[in-house]
Amino acid sequence: MHIGLIGGLGPAATVNYYRELISRTRERDLPLELTMAHANVNTLLNNQARGDATAQLAVYRAISHRLRAAGATSIVIPAIGGHFCFTDESANLPLPIIDAIDAVNDEIKAQHFEKIGILGTRSVMTSALYGRISKAEVVHLPARVTDHVHEAYVSMATRGYTQDDERSLIENAYDYLVQQEQVDTVILGGTDLSLVFDGQSERTLILDCAEAHLKAIVRELQGSEGQKA
Repeated sequence: MHIGLIGGLGPAATVNYYRELISRTRERDLPLELTMAHANVNTLLNNQARGDATAQLAVYRAISHRLRAAGATSIVIPAIGGHFCFTDESANLPLPIIDAIDAVNDEIKAQHFEKIGILGTRSVMTSALYGRISKAEVVHLPARVTDHVHEAYVSMATRGYTQDDERSLIENAYDYLVQQEQVDTVILGGTDLSLVFDGQSERTLILDCAEAHLKAIVRELQGSEGQKA
């Protein structure tokens, strides 16, 4: 399998996926064929804000054609926000996508979570990952907190690093979901949230979408190698 990685949505998540895929395939002695193409995060955010799935799919379609010409056989989008347009069968991309939200649903089922909270952009939080969480009850943050978390997330995702005030705001939202709403886990519904919930964070009751997605990608790679054998 040759991965076509659509990067830039945002930069920190792209770097993390690239680094992790190299590390995980090396550990498992798997070959890694990967071609990366850049997409504009501001274009994604504008299309997402308007709910314009058609425009964003056109972006992905054009990039997917380029990646297929480079030899890619599957598409990976390392951004939960970037999945907002995959809500039905209308995508019609030239290559199959390894879908991050499908991977999250699989993880919720495997860990028997019944009540969850979500952090990420406003649309990710209010729509419960675009209405595609099917395995658990979703608890929402108060509207004012949702707005603040959205603003902090967009700023750090666009910038590629987090500032102290953004970290504190997002950690406080996590604490509300765990302590007040008593959720089973908090979904990190944005791959750039690894900037906050890194190895130094004491807040560990999380389901990291990026981690679930990376595990799914590696399973696909292992499956493709098994078919060759």
